Amino acid sequence: SPDDIALVLRTSGTSGNKKTVPYTLRTLCVGAVCVARSWGLAPHDVNLNMMPLHHVGGIVRNLLAPLLSSGSVVLTTGFDAGVFWDTAAMVPFTPTWYYAVPTMHHAILHEGRSRHPGEYRASCGIRMIANAGGGLLPSLAVELREFFAGATVLPSYGMTECMPISTPPIGYALERPGTSGVSVGPEIAIFGDVANEMSLEPGAIGNIMVRGEPLFAGYEGNENANKDSFTRNGWFNTGDMGYLDEDGYLYITGRSKEVINRGGEIISPVEIEDAVLGHPRVRTSLAFVVPHDVLQESIGIVIVSEPDARRVDLLELHKFLSHTLHPSKWPQVIVYMDDLPKN
Repeated sequence: SPDDIALVLRTSGTSGNKKTVPYTLRTLCVGAVCVARSWGLAPHDVNLNMMPLHHVGGIVRNLLAPLLSSGSVVLTTGFDAGVFWDTAAMVPFTPTWYYAVPTMHHAILHEGRSRHPGEYRASCGIRMIANAGGGLLPSLAVELREFFAGATVLPSYGMTECMPISTPPIGYALERPGTSGVSVGPEIAIFGDVANEMSLEPGAIGNIMVRGEPLFAGYEGNENANKDSFTRNGWFNTGDMGYLDEDGYLYITGRSKEVINRGGEIISPVEIEDAVLGHPRVRTSLAFVVPHDVLQESIGIVIVSEPDARRVDLLELHKFLSHTLHPSKWPQVIVYMDDLPKN
């Protein structure tokens, strides 16, 4: 029946111990329909899947949504940027869209630029690129759109407990940098006081809450987690922080324990990272909290430099950021790494 348990997954554990998430057949199907409708999937569409099928995004977005819309899926054995480009030009199953995490997007762009971009882009039928598993930096979104000759680039938001949550409309043209879109299934609210279900005004940062399908019914065998996660009226606390604008577009500023609280000023790590990434000698960046005697928290930044590029020092970085960020958001500590660890 629709209410039978069809799938059981485990959370990633970013907010503590891993939890067991059971899915009913109905929840999976509702989620897949939400994805298909919001992305305008049609029978002629072909998805190129490189995402693992033991994660909810790969299952609902890359497998079930195409099949429920009478489309097709090309499955790879794993992620390889070279295989992506080989498959992207494949006939007769030329992919029309793909969904991947930011690390994959970067690798795909790097590989594409190392080949013959004109030849591959001319034969590539990609019309839509969707982002998963991490914030899509505005700068990366622009790179993808330009490289794929005007393809629609869509950020998205979802989690093991609720897939999907939001994405922009299919006509999105990157006019709202940093957004995760509008609701495509559940209700979305921003609470300041979660226990009393007090909603915040548009633009105010608070706890991102969701309610309604395709939200799961609760963790298996973990009543304490359910009590901590659900309000009395069925709102689920995603553990993420963000805000809604006047038009209902969601902006995620970080996890509830991953914002930087600089003397009472709530700062989004994503905003810092995107600004630093604009420097031509920076390949990757990661903002983090630095303890401060007076402000309690200040800003640090991990920088991975472009190959063979001279490292950007703090003075040079501040001069560069002076055009885009208020001084209160400038990093005070730099850590240099050869690459960022990935899980």
